[in-house]
Amino acid sequence: MAEMRDLSLKSLEVFQACARCGSLSAAANAMAISTSTITHHIKKIENHLGIELFDHGKKPLSLTSTGESFLAEIEPALQILRQAQANANAEVMQSGRQFRFGAIEDFETEIVPDLAVFLNEKLPKMDFSYQIETSLTLLDMMRDRALDIGIMARPSAPIAAMTYQPILRDPFVIVVPESCDFDAEQFLSGETDIPYLQFHHSQMISQQIEAQLQRMQIKLPKRMRLGNNATLMALVAAGSGWAITTPLLYAHSKRSHGNVRLVNIPKQQFAREIGIFSSDDCPNQMLEMVRARLYELLHLHAIEPVHTTYPWLKDHFTIIN
Repeated sequence: MAEMRDLSLKSLEVFQACARCGSLSAAANAMAISTSTITHHIKKIENHLGIELFDHGKKPLSLTSTGESFLAEIEPALQILRQAQANANAEVMQSGRQFRFGAIEDFETEIVPDLAVFLNEKLPKMDFSYQIETSLTLLDMMRDRALDIGIMARPSAPIAAMTYQPILRDPFVIVVPESCDFDAEQFLSGETDIPYLQFHHSQMISQQIEAQLQRMQIKLPKRMRLGNNATLMALVAAGSGWAITTPLLYAHSKRSHGNVRLVNIPKQQFAREIGIFSSDDCPNQMLEMVRARLYELLHLHAIEPVHTTYPWLKDHFTIIN
């Protein structure tokens, strides 16, 4: 076996990308290099180590048991190296490099625009790109290293090789038409003639709500599934149904506020967690700048308005410091 000094950092990063992406072509797209270059690095590292890291006869590409062990051992070191490289380059915060930023729909109307203006004023030479997607899409983009920072809901399963900072506890609540006088128990037991409206099953929030309803042994007939929060809230405001949502999504839908109201889910409190995912080479200075500004914007646009209207949410809809 060759000595470890023969292994380049690039080869180790290519190996990690292949292990994450599950195919040579996906790793090539993620790293913006050719598939032949990917193959070259994989062959080089396997020849140097004298072992096979991948089972090349299987599709999708899968690690051998030795490859899994090797990946687990090198990933912490790679993360430390990338972070050290980013932090050592003080000029990165003032350079013209591109910084890729993603956020969920909940932040689209006010928070992302205000954050974009703030970052542009602080870092006028930085080339920012912003994308609004679902949490699941943003997670895939983070895994493929297509984003530097993603603000989204935390999934139930842990995500490797990413930094995560929680920023908001966002509890689930019931949203009903303002004129409706049924209580929460009547909605959850299906005793009303008002249809239950649901987020589309492909969205993480829908999966989280359905999992909790199953734990509560509640089964509700569904009239329609919506992939857009604004549409769901507009239908509730029009008296076309009720839904389970969160205060953050309610705050995001100001046009519906006069025609809907929030109701506490009885007996069992459950919530989603919103946080900041960042790549392991994201500069600490950038991460802290984004985090601090997000706290301010969340207080301004979501926490304070919701707490004013619904004081019973003060202990549940909260910033996580």
